[in-house]
Amino acid sequence: MLDEEALRQFSTLSSLLAGFAVMVTVGLLSLKDERKIVSWVIGVMVLASLLFLTSTSIAAMYFIVPSDWLSYMPSEVPSPEEMGVDFLEGIAVTLAAFTYIGTLAFSLGIALLGWIRSKLVGWISTISALLFVLIFNVIVAAAGLFILSARP
Repeated sequence: MLDEEALRQFSTLSSLLAGFAVMVTVGLLSLKDERKIVSWVIGVMVLASLLFLTSTSIAAMYFIVPSDWLSYMPSEVPSPEEMGVDFLEGIAVTLAAFTYIGTLAFSLGIALLGWIRSKLVGWISTISALLFVLIFNVIVAAAGLFILSARP
């Protein structure tokens, strides 16, 4: 499915997007604007930040774990292989899920962000975000089909 280098790149992308989401959140928190739309954007960006940071933390923990980590597990706890799960594949799927949901939340935040400025900018940001989500989902679906077809 994925190798460790792909996980590293995935983690790097996730941490970069977390930084952007945190930057937007901090910028909005410094405003004295009390409108509901600002609160919604802050909430959505905090959610996106947390999802991206969770994804990055999972990847970091994977790379920190020693190669003989199974020897530290109690004998009554079954190994991933005994449960029929490939450990690297499980990490990749979890990482992908958090990053995917975080990207959708980040896109929602971008769509809402324009409405703080004006209706025109709001429509432009909303349409742009919808186009991004459409293209992003097509790419994710194509990548998923490619990965599934490459399996033995």
